[in-house]
Amino acid sequence: MNDRIGNVAVVQIVCHGEPAHGSLLQTNTAPEKAQVVFNEFYERRAIEAKSLVGKPMPEICQGSMTSINLTHISGGTMDNTIPDEITLTFDLRISVLEDDETVKKWLDETVQKAGTGVSYTLPLQDKKLPATVLDESNKYWSAMRKCMVNRGFTFATIASPASTDGRFLRAAGIPTVGFSAMRHTPVLLHSNNEYIDESVFLEGVTIFQDIIKALSSLSKTD
Repeated sequence: MNDRIGNVAVVQIVCHGEPAHGSLLQTNTAPEKAQVVFNEFYERRAIEAKSLVGKPMPEICQGSMTSINLTHISGGTMDNTIPDEITLTFDLRISVLEDDETVKKWLDETVQKAGTGVSYTLPLQDKKLPATVLDESNKYWSAMRKCMVNRGFTFATIASPASTDGRFLRAAGIPTVGFSAMRHTPVLLHSNNEYIDESVFLEGVTIFQDIIKALSSLSKTD
């Protein structure tokens, strides 16, 4: 499992507009511009979500999609006043298959479409790192793969929808593979009822025993 790292960003879009009393149908307001931004982001989100339909395991394929989620809205202090500024914050995780510059171009076009006084910043954007190669040239991956094949497991290599500490090793030039031995377990990241069945946990211990033994048996010449 590779991280979707380097493709993770927090996008803050600030919309400035004309303030006014809440009783007026003022034009060129910040909320109107924020609505344009919201619609553009969620129309793209709907397209990405639609691309998951029909996939055999959509819950583990999301790292290959671009995910977009609104996480914070701020603006205004009075209940009867149209604010002159609205800020929308999005969690944007770009697909490992998509070019970052293409997404930045889309962001530029989105704020332009929303009108004057709209801009965006990227308070958080991780450095893009190359994915770890998972083929026969990677002896560590080959050893891990053999362990799973010997057990008769069906498995998949994916880009993690989120990010892991493996990104720090990759940044240091160390090829890194994330691995989960949680078979027959739904993906419940940060859910209210995140759990793992006892039997799955105990099986996972034996799987890791096999993998650790295989990796520790490799020599420099393998």
